[in-house]
Amino acid sequence: MLGSGRIKEERKMAPSRLRTARPLIMALEPRLMFDGAAVDTAIHALSVADSPQTAAPAPPVRNEIAFIDGGLKDLNILAQGMRDGVEVHVLDVDRDGLEQMTEVLQGRSNVDAIHVISHGAEGQVQLGTTVLSLSNLDPRGADLRQIGQALTADGDILLYGCDVGQGTIGGAFVGRLGLITGADIASSVDATGTPGNWTLEHGTGAIEATAALSDAAQAAYVHTLAFPAGWGNGGAATGNSMAVDGSGNVYTTGYFSGTVDFDPAGGTTYNLTSTGGNDIFVQKLDATGALVWAVTMGAAGADVGRGIAVDGSGNVYTTGHFSGTVDFDPATGTTNNLTSAGGIETFVQKLDANGALVWAARIGLATSDTGTDIAVDGSGNVYWTGGYNNSDYVVQKRNANGAVVWSKLTSGGGTELGNGIAVDGSGNVYTTGYFSGTIDFDPGAGTTYNLTSAGGTDTFVQKLDANGALVWARAMGGVGADVGKGIAVDGSGNVYTTGSFTGTGDFDPGAGTTYNLTSAGGTDTFVQKLDATGALVWARAMGGAAADTGTGLAVGSSYVYTTGSFTGTADFDPGAGTRNLIGGAGTNAFVSRLDLSGNFVVVNNSPTGAVSVSGTATQGQTLTGSNTLADADGLGAVSYQWQSSPDGNTWSAINGATASTFTLTQAQVGRQVRVVASYTDGQNTAESVASGATAAVANPDVAPIITSPPPPPPPPVVEAPKPAPPKDSGPVAPLVTVVRDNTPAPTTFQAPAAPVVTQTQAPAAPTLAPTGAQTVQTIPATLTAPSAQAFQVAVAVRAAGGGDALVVNAPVRDSVIAEGTRIAVTVPSEAFAHTKADATVTLTATRDTGAALPAWMAFNPQTGTFEGTPPPGFKGEVVVRVIARDQDGREAVQTFKIVVGTAGQGNIAPGQRGGEGQGQGQGEGQGQPQGGEGQGQPQGAPGQTGDSGPMDGVKQANAKPVGRPSLTEQLHAFSFKGGVARQIALFEAVKRGGKAA
Repeated sequence: MLGSGRIKEERKMAPSRLRTARPLIMALEPRLMFDGAAVDTAIHALSVADSPQTAAPAPPVRNEIAFIDGGLKDLNILAQGMRDGVEVHVLDVDRDGLEQMTEVLQGRSNVDAIHVISHGAEGQVQLGTTVLSLSNLDPRGADLRQIGQALTADGDILLYGCDVGQGTIGGAFVGRLGLITGADIASSVDATGTPGNWTLEHGTGAIEATAALSDAAQAAYVHTLAFPAGWGNGGAATGNSMAVDGSGNVYTTGYFSGTVDFDPAGGTTYNLTSTGGNDIFVQKLDATGALVWAVTMGAAGADVGRGIAVDGSGNVYTTGHFSGTVDFDPATGTTNNLTSAGGIETFVQKLDANGALVWAARIGLATSDTGTDIAVDGSGNVYWTGGYNNSDYVVQKRNANGAVVWSKLTSGGGTELGNGIAVDGSGNVYTTGYFSGTIDFDPGAGTTYNLTSAGGTDTFVQKLDANGALVWARAMGGVGADVGKGIAVDGSGNVYTTGSFTGTGDFDPGAGTTYNLTSAGGTDTFVQKLDATGALVWARAMGGAAADTGTGLAVGSSYVYTTGSFTGTADFDPGAGTRNLIGGAGTNAFVSRLDLSGNFVVVNNSPTGAVSVSGTATQGQTLTGSNTLADADGLGAVSYQWQSSPDGNTWSAINGATASTFTLTQAQVGRQVRVVASYTDGQNTAESVASGATAAVANPDVAPIITSPPPPPPPPVVEAPKPAPPKDSGPVAPLVTVVRDNTPAPTTFQAPAAPVVTQTQAPAAPTLAPTGAQTVQTIPATLTAPSAQAFQVAVAVRAAGGGDALVVNAPVRDSVIAEGTRIAVTVPSEAFAHTKADATVTLTATRDTGAALPAWMAFNPQTGTFEGTPPPGFKGEVVVRVIARDQDGREAVQTFKIVVGTAGQGNIAPGQRGGEGQGQGQGEGQGQPQGGEGQGQPQGAPGQTGDSGPMDGVKQANAKPVGRPSLTEQLHAFSFKGGVARQIALFEAVKRGGKAA
């Protein structure tokens, strides 16, 4: 597997490239510490000032510097664990380490010792982007001699890295380094760190310096300073750049040494072996991470792949550097040698989708140069940037065949390096990097466009047109170290860059305008947007007190994504808010998302855990909601909302049900219930999680239980005879009313699997309750039981005067109207009745689910009328629920349908009463059964009711009720099937005018 060490990742696709993490960057401020011995001497001298003793002279103060490579793990332990008096610098892993050392040492000549703490191998030391080895000591002689000139005559260089002085190559490396620098060299011949030791066993000359790290730091550091382990087999590999194509294939380039297994799958092996020193590798994995192919190019020198891109056809483009003679054709039996002029030179290579060589080119500009980044456009033209002679930078365009189209060199009196490159759909080329001093950014002959850094190194952004001519160049930064590292461009030509900065830097490149960003401490990440003319749109800073840097970015249609590294705790919300990430020990990777205006966009973490309901789904029972929720963004206060559904798919809130417990009512019978837990997380994001649904809520009054043995089966009958209306003569019997609230537990029986028919004798006339309140009388009737359903039959009556009641007096029948016709359906005056003459009754209406009526339907509680016009094309039914409520809270409820049908199919217009004809009173008489009571028109729908006047017998809106109600008693059969109560009228006894029927 790819090692966890110095991994540089970039995602690049033409023409718009997704770039991920480059090498992890650490850049700390130099740290000066006082010599502890000198302080102790001063204190001792003060304490004995009055003593005749003569104080011993203080030991001389040594001037020592430690350079720590930024690719090491747990940098803070190393940087903070130095002996007092050692000045500490951390090398940026995205820059040449020797170059950084010479910058620090420029003008100095009194350094007693230089400590270099880095990854090492036999005859090799990692210094930022440079691997210093025996093959490149002489080409880098100028830098090494400058380092040696900073030392005193007996100065020391101590190399802390595994196996640097080991073997013939290691010994030769140490000896040659001593000759070039003139320093005494100390190095390790075994593992350095833990497990291992910090002893430097091999050296040249007399070493006077002691170990740079304190004993406590040596014990606390639990890593070794070997080159990062790669894919296996004891070799070492470092990935420097990554690209992804449209199919999700992943391409990586970098360098390796020894023998490495490039197949990440367990149980399979694909070994490549370097020819000596470091070799270049290119690897392709499919979208699942399985190896497709891997190839290598290299020789005995230091050969490194640094940038990679892929086009729409799967061709792969790489750049980097090499030395000596290298065969860039990875195929066996064929050769394509490139030979450097003696130093380190840049290469550009194109492989096809199968990893076979298409072409390779050498760019030899000086004794030391390298390609750092590469891009490809939709036509296959290739663009790369890099460093030249450790001081200038180059941008070059080659066509799809590898031929040079143009090359542009930017140089001046300072130092500059191109780190990132991008190309837009018109062929304009954008680069970013860093520079110092005054640089002419116009590569054209005879023209000048100078930019001068504010101090230290500043970030630059340069735009060239498709012909390589300067369009514009911009500089941003302050007196600290500011470095541009990643760049991208959107479809409108806006340019986005990221990198690192220290202190306070002005990120508005315009003349006379300022937009300062200040780091929180150490090195912080910046993200900047310039428009197509190079004017500032916005700039943002992110980071903490330690070292943080952006290394790559990508821009989409809505967001800007930035990747890089951070240490410790860093705030990635550049606005007034806070979005802290807390890293582990050492260096950590990050991905940030800003919108196109530079505002932080929360990446929400979904809640984990569950919401559950306990209890029995039966009317009158209490359900309890609970949760085991957790949220990485912070769990806020949890609230609950209970919901019900007729089918488990469509859910509506239950009004007022917002506690963790809920007692089921009649309104939920036959419906499923669930609870939703909601909260607002620590990032101010609303979250909600629903429980599972209960079974349909049961009504305990119709539960299929046996309360008395079933009677023996009588002879089958079809229907109970309906009694003839009584003559209006004889004594007046007490008026009786049906009392819903006091219906007793009825006699029931459980039907067997096969249908059965039972019967009791139907009365010749209605049976009245004896005088006295709450007296229950059972009326016999006929019952037919379908299979596998439970039925119960009962009626409760009481004598008039035994108490007040609000009752359903006459069921409201369904109404059917023609499609497209305006409805006007009125609840009949006899629908409800009250036993109290001065009762005040108020009507309300909803859907049967408790939800509001459709927007097109209105209900007038004064008249009891539903009015409205259905929307065009509407056809179906609306089940409405009318509730009558008196002043004491008694309720009576009726449910019926308003059906919008198809004109001409038995529909009637509003205002008619279907089937109503000539008969007595309210339509009583000899009528057709399907037409209701009376002689009605055959086209009338059964029981159809149209408009009628306001209700009689109840007081609405403070209207005085008229007389005592006429009541109709009904005997019903109740079934319970599938959680839904069903009711069928079996027997009806009519009473009117307050007289017994």
